[in-house]
Amino acid sequence: MSENKEWNVLKGLGIFLVVYGHTKGWDHQYTYQFHMAFFFFLSGYFYNVTKYEKKPFLFIASRLKSYWWKFVMIEVFFLVLHNLVIVNLDGESPYSLREMGEHFLHIFFFSHAEAMCGALWFVPVLFYAQCVFAFVLFASEKVKETCKIPRSLTELLGFSFFGAAGYLFCQAGEASFSNIHLAFLVSPFLWAGYIARQHPEFFRRIRTWYVAIPCFVLIYFVNLKYGCSYISNVVPPTVYLTGIAGTIGCFWIVKFLTKSETISGWFGIMGHYSFSIMAWNIFLMKIVDVAYAALTGTLADEIYRCYYPVYPALWPFHLLVPILIPILVCRIYEKRRGIQWCQN
Repeated sequence: MSENKEWNVLKGLGIFLVVYGHTKGWDHQYTYQFHMAFFFFLSGYFYNVTKYEKKPFLFIASRLKSYWWKFVMIEVFFLVLHNLVIVNLDGESPYSLREMGEHFLHIFFFSHAEAMCGALWFVPVLFYAQCVFAFVLFASEKVKETCKIPRSLTELLGFSFFGAAGYLFCQAGEASFSNIHLAFLVSPFLWAGYIARQHPEFFRRIRTWYVAIPCFVLIYFVNLKYGCSYISNVVPPTVYLTGIAGTIGCFWIVKFLTKSETISGWFGIMGHYSFSIMAWNIFLMKIVDVAYAALTGTLADEIYRCYYPVYPALWPFHLLVPILIPILVCRIYEKRRGIQWCQN
């Protein structure tokens, strides 16, 4: 399997778990213990060492170029849509002209502003985590050259510092611009992915059923005791344990997905359009709820007070609609523009 296809299949599994976590399906909060950690791990795992290791600012510029315009475009779309449509979905007051301007400035400076793009909080956090990641790797190389201190030691100290700072900030329940404290918290996951890629034989050996299944069992029991939601600053002391355990399990699952061209193809498509799925899933779940309420005449007040689904029985629709609609819209757009895409 090519690296591009592996990347898309892994992202596809990740976005599937994210959307499922937002539904009210069976034990949906189980995935919160690791699905975001899995995405951050992938960022470090697929880091282009040859191209960027000695050019951290080139790496940061490439990530900003990749994320910023898409983030701004979608957030501004929802900003404009707020007074026209969203006020009728979430029960909020219309934005004043001043509030519109304030929200636009937040968006322009890469700070998540619109609640209906809920999952896009991940994008600025990922970018700033990649900044921390590139900085620590670059600094570790310089320390090695000048002080002859092993890179691995400097990296360990650097990521431990940032991880601890992020964890303590979460425990304090404080907010920060663009959730930079979460970028600190998750930066060790990027380093873990980077280390795994440097030791492929070891990582291959632990991607087995007899490691993955105990990892999933461990997460189940941890989830009984601790909740986990990065964006809500609900970060248990087991955050790194469950994050890595779930990531190992996900890589093992992908081994099975790739045995079927059809299944891996679908997950590859989900991975390719994962940004759009992440941006639209909360809004489309809300549309499913409102449509159901209108058709059945069973309007629930919670629709206007909760950004997540309020009808648990509809979880298959909450899962499939937010995945299929963005894919369909993107494919139609690409076809009209003559854009060809192949994941192989």
